[in-house]
Amino acid sequence: MANLLIPSPDDDSRKSPGTQIQPSNDAPHLNDETDGSMWSSLVANLRDFVRPDRSAPLKLDSKPAENDLIIEEEGVFHSLWGSIRDVFFPA
Repeated sequence: MANLLIPSPDDDSRKSPGTQIQPSNDAPHLNDETDGSMWSSLVANLRDFVRPDRSAPLKLDSKPAENDLIIEEEGVFHSLWGSIRDVFFPA
């Protein structure tokens, strides 16, 4: 049985019209978020790098709220040292 010749399928069977996969109509349009191609974005980025905007920087006028709801936590190493101290020297 190992010496039997297995015939190859006919070339006409591979070209049947039902076997071709067509692209979906609801495929995502990835270029819709941008305003053009990758090359136009690259040119715009290079232009901004070479000739940056010289406008004044924005100023921050806000200040932190002053109330008792702000909780200050101890540092990680301080907490770790406290845990080690509690294990070896329980009070």
